[in-house]
Amino acid sequence: MSERGKDRRAEAQALAAAARQAMERGRVARARQLAKRAIRADPTWEVPWLVLAAVADPADGLRYVARALELNPRSRAARRAVRWCVRRLPPEARRGAMRQARLPGDMRVPLAPMEALTRRRLLSARLAVPAFLLVGLMGFWWNGKPVDAH
Repeated sequence: MSERGKDRRAEAQALAAAARQAMERGRVARARQLAKRAIRADPTWEVPWLVLAAVADPADGLRYVARALELNPRSRAARRAVRWCVRRLPPEARRGAMRQARLPGDMRVPLAPMEALTRRRLLSARLAVPAFLLVGLMGFWWNGKPVDAH
């Protein structure tokens, strides 16, 4: 990294730290402003994109996180941020927002506990109804058959 690049990264780090502090104090607009300045200082660093995602609405946040993942595909913080943004979205908006954000194909976002439970219940109901029908039909079929006692 060149000397100028190091200066830009140092500026971006200072701005990102200030944005985090503003976010912790509840000054969302100031945090957003500082994160955008950090991105202008060094657009190749993923951290300001993650700070911007934290203060954005969930759908926009996913797009910012997707940008962070483009810059650093191995970023654990960015992968956690995807899950955090997705959890903040209403369930019916999740797939569309993830598609719009153009997240990497290997991103798997686990379902919220209630969603997973509902899907399991649906699956078990789909399997249980035919099984009960089969047992019932077998009972009717066997009902009229004499038992052979030896």
